[in-house]
Amino acid sequence: MKFSTFQTPISPGAEHDGRIIQEVIRAAKRLDEGGFGCFYLAEHHFTGYSAYSNNFMLASYLAAATKQIHLGFLVSVVPLHHPFRLAEQANLLDQLTEGRFVFGVGSGGIPFESLGLGQPVDEQQNARMEEALPIVFEAWAHTPDDEPLSFKTDHYEGTLYERIMPAAYTPGGPVIKRACESERGIRYAAKMGFAAHIFPRQPGIEPFQALSEWWDLYRRELEAAGHDDAVVERCLAWTSGQTQVAIGESREEAMGRMMSGAGSHMMEWVQRQLALEMKYIGRNPVNERLGIPQGGGTAAARPDAPSFDGPPPKGTTVGTPEEVAKGLKDYEALGLQELLIGMDVGIGYDAPRTEERFTMDQFVEEVMPLL
Repeated sequence: MKFSTFQTPISPGAEHDGRIIQEVIRAAKRLDEGGFGCFYLAEHHFTGYSAYSNNFMLASYLAAATKQIHLGFLVSVVPLHHPFRLAEQANLLDQLTEGRFVFGVGSGGIPFESLGLGQPVDEQQNARMEEALPIVFEAWAHTPDDEPLSFKTDHYEGTLYERIMPAAYTPGGPVIKRACESERGIRYAAKMGFAAHIFPRQPGIEPFQALSEWWDLYRRELEAAGHDDAVVERCLAWTSGQTQVAIGESREEAMGRMMSGAGSHMMEWVQRQLALEMKYIGRNPVNERLGIPQGGGTAAARPDAPSFDGPPPKGTTVGTPEEVAKGLKDYEALGLQELLIGMDVGIGYDAPRTEERFTMDQFVEEVMPLL
């Protein structure tokens, strides 16, 4: 089982942006040296949720700054991109990384990101993604000898007369990975021959149990889809679950490191989003995404929020290096070949970023040798 991680560093303000971006670059280099499998970047705009915003540009920089680690997206928000431009950019990044690219795709959903880029905020995000991806695949396959390839959707149109340049470095194109928060997403990824990032959000079900059930579902659906052996092998190699990790000399210290002021800073960001969404949209999509009813409080009310009381929830791996290593073996026993280790607490303030650096070093130096 290979270990990967992802970076979505919230920026508290313009004065923090440059420092946070440098922290992300440092993390990529450290984990490249430490033998991690993939370093995933998100795509977020305008809200401060990801200081670097453009994952294609940052991944292009990291392609030259790293040697062996794969670079991936969780995710590229497909409805925000013209399909032909998306096809070009993915191929170029596959070339720059010499095949070390995992093309994670998703439909997005943060309202101010879509609105800022002229896209609607409605329930058709998945439909728009599923409409656009086949156009990307057709564009990749198009040659100068073919008839022109034309398409028109509600939001984009274009005609390709020759070919997408550059071609992909990887035969058949880069690994494609679908972010899956629902059983529908799992079935779609398996049917299309995509790897899946499985992070189930099922109220009342332990995250580890839900991951186990969806992993089994994905494998059944992948087998039933009738893909050739090479597609199945690639899908299984890059399908992942995730766990948040915190390390200390005791479980209590590790949990303290996990919280480390990040909870209050995160709530500042959530409360700001709630207020803006109510002001300009009239509802709270943030709460909706977290499964909190309208008027039902804030993210702090989530029943699975980390607590100092009792054992940490399954799906959170907390404790000494030995305890963390033991907990990770449960994921390996599922048969997963990739596990995303959540170390980035998501906040650009100094204290949480310091804790991330500590966890990163401890994981590479103390945990990985035990596995």
